[in-house]
Amino acid sequence: MSQMKERLNPREVLGAFEAERRPRLQTVSLLAEDPVDVDEAKRILLCLGDRYLWTPTRERRRLLVRHYPACLAFGLVGLAAHQYDGGFWPKVWQCTRVTGKPENYRIWGEAFLEVLEENGLDTFPHLPRRYVNAVLAHAGVPVHFLGDFLRLVLKHLGEEPGVDGRFLVERVGERIRRGHSLYVAKPVEYFLREGGEYAVDFTDRCLDLVRHLHAEEDVPEGIGLPQVIVEELGRLLREDLADLRHVGHRGAAQVNPPRIALDPYVQGVHVVLPPVPGARDGQALWTVTVAGEPRHVRSVAPWVGPQAVAPATVFPIRSPAATVEVRLAGVFERSLSLVDPDDPLLVFAEDGRLVPPGAGLSRDSYWLLVPETRWHALEVKGELAEQEEVSAPYGWEGWSLRRVSLERVTWLGLPKGVRRAVKELHRPRLELSSPVAGVTTDREEPVHAVPPAVVFPAESGAAVTWSVTVRRTDTGRVLADRTLQVREETRFDPWEGLPRPLLGRYEIRVRGPLGRGFTRTVVLVSGLQLHAQPDFRRLTTAGLVPVTVRLTGDLGVSPGSGELRLAQEERSAVTVVEGGREVLELVITPPHAAVEHLPADTPPLGWQTSPVRIETESFDRPGHLLVRVPPGVRGGVMVFRAGSRELDRAHVAEPGPSGVVRVPLDRFADVVRRTRHGEFELDLAGVRMPVAVVRPRRLATAVRRQGDLLVLVDGVDAPGLTVLAYQVWAPWRPPVALPVREGITPPLPKDAVGPLRCLLRVDDPWVPQPVPVWPDDEAHGENVFDVEEVLPPGLLDPVGGAEAEAIAYLAGHGELHPSPELAPYALALHVHADRIAAGVDRAVRADAGAVLAAAPEAALAAVADSSFSGSELVHTLVGSGLVLTRPRVAVDLAVRLWDRSPLAAALASSALIGDPTGRDEARGELLPAATRRCGPLLEKLIDGADDPYRCVGRFGPEVEKFTRRTAAELAAMRRAMRLLPDAGLLDADSRTAAAIQLFEARNSRVAYRVADQAGRLLRAAGRALRATPYARLWAAVEARVHWDRDWYALPALSLALALAARVGARGCAECAELVRGNLRAYADLAVAGPDLVQLDVVLAEALILGNTK
Repeated sequence: MSQMKERLNPREVLGAFEAERRPRLQTVSLLAEDPVDVDEAKRILLCLGDRYLWTPTRERRRLLVRHYPACLAFGLVGLAAHQYDGGFWPKVWQCTRVTGKPENYRIWGEAFLEVLEENGLDTFPHLPRRYVNAVLAHAGVPVHFLGDFLRLVLKHLGEEPGVDGRFLVERVGERIRRGHSLYVAKPVEYFLREGGEYAVDFTDRCLDLVRHLHAEEDVPEGIGLPQVIVEELGRLLREDLADLRHVGHRGAAQVNPPRIALDPYVQGVHVVLPPVPGARDGQALWTVTVAGEPRHVRSVAPWVGPQAVAPATVFPIRSPAATVEVRLAGVFERSLSLVDPDDPLLVFAEDGRLVPPGAGLSRDSYWLLVPETRWHALEVKGELAEQEEVSAPYGWEGWSLRRVSLERVTWLGLPKGVRRAVKELHRPRLELSSPVAGVTTDREEPVHAVPPAVVFPAESGAAVTWSVTVRRTDTGRVLADRTLQVREETRFDPWEGLPRPLLGRYEIRVRGPLGRGFTRTVVLVSGLQLHAQPDFRRLTTAGLVPVTVRLTGDLGVSPGSGELRLAQEERSAVTVVEGGREVLELVITPPHAAVEHLPADTPPLGWQTSPVRIETESFDRPGHLLVRVPPGVRGGVMVFRAGSRELDRAHVAEPGPSGVVRVPLDRFADVVRRTRHGEFELDLAGVRMPVAVVRPRRLATAVRRQGDLLVLVDGVDAPGLTVLAYQVWAPWRPPVALPVREGITPPLPKDAVGPLRCLLRVDDPWVPQPVPVWPDDEAHGENVFDVEEVLPPGLLDPVGGAEAEAIAYLAGHGELHPSPELAPYALALHVHADRIAAGVDRAVRADAGAVLAAAPEAALAAVADSSFSGSELVHTLVGSGLVLTRPRVAVDLAVRLWDRSPLAAALASSALIGDPTGRDEARGELLPAATRRCGPLLEKLIDGADDPYRCVGRFGPEVEKFTRRTAAELAAMRRAMRLLPDAGLLDADSRTAAAIQLFEARNSRVAYRVADQAGRLLRAAGRALRATPYARLWAAVEARVHWDRDWYALPALSLALALAARVGARGCAECAELVRGNLRAYADLAVAGPDLVQLDVVLAEALILGNTK
């Protein structure tokens, strides 16, 4: 090195490098885009160190910033990119010969940040250790760890051929936040977690590179990746490290992932469930689980054919939750993060998209959703401009929703939360014309008649190189691939020279400096126009006014159906347009009115295109009506009438920007309560439009069978009236949805068996409602009807298989023989035992419990795949005796169960965590999942720490004052504790809320039965536990005892039985016999206080594991 220094002239070396590289500081987003090899980086740093040491101390920062900014920036980043392995500054001092004193560290670090700021480069101000992390962020993925990153890319591409950079980065970031190991080096995790748009763009380019190399195509120049990445990726592909047989072009995935979004005015926070191409019978049945409670959402295509697409739909999220589980049977299962209890700031883009915590923000407008008590604690660097405040979404009471501008903000965040960096990136934009009103694709994509242009921003420094690629998404064929240098604002036509007409889906990809480009998919039909008569469809009593529609387009575009006519009940129609060799299916939905009822106390059902039905009984708190009206309306009058008599009227305010008027219904409450029925009409300039009917709750007086049809007795005449038919002898099957026409349904399916339990309700096929797992007598009682057997008993003889055996058992034709295959059916039988009791002459709960207890591994797998509520699962896991088992299951099943049922997860995790031979593996995968659900206290208890909340949940003297509270007041207290999702199942708030739930049920029949035995059972449990090696754990029970009888003893009894059950599962015969002999009482306790029973089983398992320390 000393000989090299003698040969070098530092001024000449630095001057030449500076002249070459300084202009490039303003043409990249990350310095790693213009890579420097390691030898050159060392040479530059050596020379820079020489000049630094010969410069007076007070001039050293100026030397670095004013004379050699490119040398400093590219030298540091080049060294980090090639030689970072966990340490950085010692290597810098070794290269520069500068001593590593704090003063030098500060000068070099501050100079680096100043160079970044002066050249418009990101300084990553939200990151800790700001000097070294800014250098590492600009280095991207260090070369030493590049193999780890590319293997991760190959793995995800092999699993999901259509994955793009954003989806991969968000999914990996989610796994990191959940504590899952990626089995990659920390710098790779760090880049994916903190790299924001740069990481998304870099990953997207790597995915494209894989596709090109896999297809043995030339690598496009515009891909913008260093040669070292191309070489490393080629090597990995030659080693066949991933199954890429199904890798096609971008966007090859059939179903886009679900996502969380915000509609601030109507739907609130919701899950967007995407279209499902090729759905069987045009239907997709989604399962969405929020806070452990699953709900079914059915999406039904309005028309069925070989290419039917189950349309996109939404599921409103009616309470804050840490995660939302989304499942589409046979396709995929996703876990979407929502509220972090430690950082409850939700940020939504103006288009409604949820912005993950690690993603960067731009200087645009966003919606912020945060608990009201945290709003004033929001930390902001800069000036946050509030633009609008609206009411919190339904179910999010206590939260604040505001639209803000980040134009003058550098970062924002909550104390101890993630600082969301706001970056000013000069991006190109796609200049899109307005979509053709009333026309979409079958995937609900907008359709444009004019091809868009790309507008590039002006650059303050050197010209920037951009590439523009246009390709067809169906074939992946590239139609245009052009490169241009831009200094001034430039409008560029990427379609120039392409053959016309343009018809189909096209992807436009613009790439330049990392993080500044974009990829958009647009649907084009050259010159398409929609002509509708009338131009706006008003509501009628039976739907929408009929409309005639005609499409026209440019020369060469041929609408295939000519003139279309939509009847009253039809909102949309399908047609085909052709152009050249291309064919595109379009959905025509002419502009129309719509109405939605926003009740005060129950979730809204969404927009409908016929008058909504409002129950008379709801007019104590009727809420509002929303009506979408024609353009240009300046207000109107809402009229309530009964028959031909007008009974009341009220003026309506002008519609908002979205063309929606909002009508409060409480001013009509008195007249509705007097008349009991009537109709609402909206009078718009003398033209009346029906918007709602008011009727009593009951939809029919009976449902009867007529052959294979169902007939309603005294049924109401309501559009969308539907029978959901549940099969009593097959309660695990989803209900059959049968539309009612003139009081009669279509034929039942041929495989329908046994008696039916029928739920009547009014559905809008365009706005699917969640499907109940089983009709709830309390919620739906007036519209639930029992129907006699659908098929003669002779047809019920089993023909093989576990389902046939379960059906035959319920029909009285056989017994249940315990086997793993029967577990899913036994689980459903145990949950539904009381509901189907009237139609079955069997001891269903006992027999199903025996099947579950005999095959605990299969039973827990069935729990993971089930759609039952958390409280139903608690009752079954206790009542069946599964709580006394300690099965050996796969780690991945135990991990899944922590999101589904903590009690089941505790049973599944017990042997895995308690086995010393597999403890490290369990800690690596299982404990992060368990801790995420239960909080950090879980791991401390397992490691032998004392429980700091052992007295929480006790019914002591302090509960006396609660006996004077009303049920509504207690429910409000419990809701206040649920303002945020659980910080952990074992935290103090969760225990208090669970105890309040049990307290509210203290006077119920099941609680009375347990309370009568509480003192006896507590004493018996104490004797049994004190005779075991776990005797010291009885102190946890004693901490909950104030009075050891009546309902006061129930919280202590819950923990006592949990400890006895888990000790019994470890071989203590006396404890096991105590629990087994009192399963009825334990199951009753699980009904009265499911949250506390579940919590105590998890707590007992943790205490027992900790006792072995």
